[in-house]
Amino acid sequence: MKNLLLLTFLLNALPAYCQVKFEDFCFSSGGEKPVRFNLRIYDDINSKWSGAFVKYEKSKTPISLVPEYSQTDELDKNRPVQTTEKWIEISGNRISGEYEMISQGTNVYSMTYINNSTHKKYFFNFDPNIAPSAKGGCNW
Repeated sequence: MKNLLLLTFLLNALPAYCQVKFEDFCFSSGGEKPVRFNLRIYDDINSKWSGAFVKYEKSKTPISLVPEYSQTDELDKNRPVQTTEKWIEISGNRISGEYEMISQGTNVYSMTYINNSTHKKYFFNFDPNIAPSAKGGCNW
């Protein structure tokens, strides 16, 4: 009976403890042949866990991202804080690049990608007009 009571308590407590949410962002390089990708960020506020992946429009396989840092700056006390987030891209079993996004509230001001092999930096624009689909991902 004691074990059943403990199990019931744990099962009821788990949903309250683990609250993973996700957010989709749609980015494009612009131009005639744009490179487009979906950034999905997962967060659990209670456990302070986060993770992410990018999925390029013409790719079937998402690429895992590991958070490197997140920094907030209060630029104006009457506005939302500015957040800079950086993720390390893991492809296969090696670090292949890094993504950095700067946002303030719902506005995304900057998204860059640096390829580790070539050290080339790519710039992407957040497209608020491309709504994520109900299943997740971007409707290109």
